[in-house]
Amino acid sequence: MQDAIIGVIAAILAAIIMILIIAAVIIFPLGIWCIFVYNKVIPLNEGCKNSEANLHAEQNRKLDLYVTIADVLSQSSEFERSVYTSVARVRTNSDLPIDEKLVQAQSLLAVSESNPDLKSTEIFRQFQSQVSETENRIQAAKEARNLAINNYNVVVLQFPFNIACYLLKFKPHTY
Repeated sequence: MQDAIIGVIAAILAAIIMILIIAAVIIFPLGIWCIFVYNKVIPLNEGCKNSEANLHAEQNRKLDLYVTIADVLSQSSEFERSVYTSVARVRTNSDLPIDEKLVQAQSLLAVSESNPDLKSTEIFRQFQSQVSETENRIQAAKEARNLAINNYNVVVLQFPFNIACYLLKFKPHTY
């Protein structure tokens, strides 16, 4: 009877060892493969995040540009308006004494010497150029983001990587 018990125990141990060997043969390579997939997907995922951050930075640059140019143009336009108003006042006040006209003319001359050309038109041209450049940079950032998302999504959705990505909880990004 003892021999029968020992035989049963030996058969159970042999079955357990066989199951462990099969599990090791299957699970170990599967684990190595999951590590490989993880290490492949992480840089792609970080590239998506980086390209998204770059796009937001360019969009914030555009907003800052609009705020800055609005302030500059407002100040410049106010200055030009005061100069044009003063010139018109000097021209239309023909009943002022000649000394008063000379004083006003000298003040306008001083303004024109300190600002030889009125610049709001030039500032606006520069603004348009910067807006155009910023729009081009935003478009390039969008293209870079879409490329990064595409590269990531191809790996995450492609068989057999999609199985490991599902197990590792990687999901496709949206464009």
